Amino acid sequence: MPRVAVVGGNGWLGSQLIRALATDPLLDVDSLRIDGTKSKSGFVRTNDFSLYSKIICLVGGRRLNAYEYEMDFSALSFLMRVSAEVGIPVIHLGSAAEIGNPPGGDLDPKGVPSKPTSQYGEWKLRATELVIDSSEENCVLRLFNVAGFPLKQSTAFQMLVGPFVELTSNVTVRTPGLLFVRDYLDVKTICGAIREACFQDLRGMYDLCSGVGVRASEIIEWAEEATGLRASISISGDVDKSEVIGNNSKIEAALGQQLRCDWSSLRQQLRRERAGQRRM
Repeated sequence: MPRVAVVGGNGWLGSQLIRALATDPLLDVDSLRIDGTKSKSGFVRTNDFSLYSKIICLVGGRRLNAYEYEMDFSALSFLMRVSAEVGIPVIHLGSAAEIGNPPGGDLDPKGVPSKPTSQYGEWKLRATELVIDSSEENCVLRLFNVAGFPLKQSTAFQMLVGPFVELTSNVTVRTPGLLFVRDYLDVKTICGAIREACFQDLRGMYDLCSGVGVRASEIIEWAEEATGLRASISISGDVDKSEVIGNNSKIEAALGQQLRCDWSSLRQQLRRERAGQRRM
């Protein structure tokens, strides 16, 4: 049975991932702090990372200020050094912010140069390059947009659907436009793909995405249908007409499965979230 360490899993996505992996009968999962300390109980010495067959790294997933990021990067550097010393491959979660807007070209950072358009993207690219350069056995799964409940992140999905959960009357959605197109995967599908990666020998760069673009206006329409509310649209800033769609052919071939966002389940979850909000 593979034994997997999840490092830096204290955030929203990390907590969802740990919960999913911990209930898998084919995996033995520990959630660790960067120095090897168990998150909830006990202590694991740094050299005990050799106990694991894979390390899943979520360090640096937050949008931090410069000081906090440098602290995270120092921690990531430590983890890469330790994992290389004991020969344990790392699965690191990157971001589409690393490759600009819209993304494109070769996914290998040694190939077509990436061009982040934000400081967050520059930070994520720096982390990705560190992970890839630390060992040829490491891989980076580059996330695009995450869709799921409860709404805890400021992604495009949460920005559009959040008001439908939080308000009790008609909704005002403040957005840079209804025309932008994004590539989404739901949390369950993402966790399933990462789980499968624990059993595979993945190396290098992969886009973890659906390969399908969804327009913002479509998300608002099905949120209206699911809740019975109607949205009033307030355009804030310049209208965003960009398309950010990934290429998932490489990750699908590696995992042997199709990756698509489960919009049907998300609609059902939105109805439940909305019903629970009304009862409060």
